[in-house]
Amino acid sequence: MPSLAIYAPITTLPAMYTFRHLLFSVAVIVVQGLGATAQISDSSKKAELAVFIPLYLDSAFYGFEYLHGTQVPRYVLPGLEFYHGVKIAADSLAKAGIPLTIRIIDSRLQNSFQHALNELAYSRPGLIIGMVQNAQELKAVADLAHQSNIPFISATYPNDAGLIDRPNTVVLNSTIKTHLSEMYRYLQRNYATEDLLYITRRGINEDRIAAMLKESQSASALAPVRLKTMTMTDTLKARDLQPYLDSTRRNVIVCGTTDEKFSKNLLKQLSSLTKNYPIEVFGMPNWADYPLTQSEFKGLTVYHTSPFVPQAGNAYGYEQVVNQFKKHVASRPSDMAFRGYETTLRFGHTLVRYGTDFLTHINDSNFRVFNNFRIEPGSPKPNGTVDCLENKKVYFVKRTNGVFAGAY
Repeated sequence: MPSLAIYAPITTLPAMYTFRHLLFSVAVIVVQGLGATAQISDSSKKAELAVFIPLYLDSAFYGFEYLHGTQVPRYVLPGLEFYHGVKIAADSLAKAGIPLTIRIIDSRLQNSFQHALNELAYSRPGLIIGMVQNAQELKAVADLAHQSNIPFISATYPNDAGLIDRPNTVVLNSTIKTHLSEMYRYLQRNYATEDLLYITRRGINEDRIAAMLKESQSASALAPVRLKTMTMTDTLKARDLQPYLDSTRRNVIVCGTTDEKFSKNLLKQLSSLTKNYPIEVFGMPNWADYPLTQSEFKGLTVYHTSPFVPQAGNAYGYEQVVNQFKKHVASRPSDMAFRGYETTLRFGHTLVRYGTDFLTHINDSNFRVFNNFRIEPGSPKPNGTVDCLENKKVYFVKRTNGVFAGAY
């Protein structure tokens, strides 16, 4: 049985080691050499997965000298955690005897994104998983994948780069349009007879969100959601909201902006009213990043959409990743670690099983890890072409007093 090899493997580290030691271990292995290529079924074929991560090794080291003392820069941590999730998945694949080569490419190698792209073009893997940093990077990798006829999975933000005719690019992080469409349907199903308060602010982005919700209404055969729109300022106070609340029933608030300052202030003001008014708040997908356990948000039930809910989809697998992560680093894994783990494990299995038919079987549930992805053409055109594939499955995450209370 051929073995799994990693282009930039990490040795197992005691829990007392910090991310600084972990980063140093990555750098040493990357400098020292490559893993062997694993074969599938016969010597003429191989399965190779390239994982594209911003590790910033060149900026963290001068030779083997670490340049940041006892600290690890914040900009390094997301990529490093994603990498470690990949490593845990690689260990699982190896234990299962899955014949796969995982090639880690530092997208900040030699401070040149183009250098990393050249490495991708040279290696010609069977699948690319990318943790890209902006729309330009997403487009560049999508272009390369299209030219080389390689499936490319964008595992993180950004989720909308204006891609055109890139049907082998998969955007796992659902677009804002998908989030809003699913939220509108959820409100139709669950709050059809209630009057909801839609609170927003003035702005181009807010106008765009309102237009998408209106489009969702037009596309639905169900009765429209009864939304009363209130446009408020960033300095809104509880007294501005109180006249629109009813102490005898639940008050459902929909926030129509992704602006963090406005959204957090809205939640703070609503929190101060929860002793007298039952309140539920629906927010935007970026609310997944808001830590709402502080006392100023106490008493609120908050909902937001997310395509990734590892703690609800597979409790046993979730704890396994937590425990494996703690063995290497004295902390709990972030969402990036789970994202690296899930995409590598699920799609690594799929690549080995189906090879060049990977995209045909991308929705197969055989190798589901945490989430039920529903990958479909993002914006089908009349002539049958698509600009990219998108995960259109989003969950509704419920948080009470800032603590995860379920996903639907």
